[in-house]
Amino acid sequence: MDYVVCESTYGSRTRAQLTLAQRRDLFEEEINTAIARGGNLVIPAFALERTE
Repeated sequence: MDYVVCESTYGSRTRAQLTLAQRRDLFEEEINTAIARGGNLVIPAFALERTE
């Protein structure tokens, strides 16, 4: 399995106000969807130094 970590920003997007539990549930859904279809999952991060 390969991983790519790249820096990203939201730009002018408006983010939904979600609880931590809701964010975790959405994250889990995305991971499971990618695994189920045998695809790749790209997870954007704001700063490489902080995602370690």
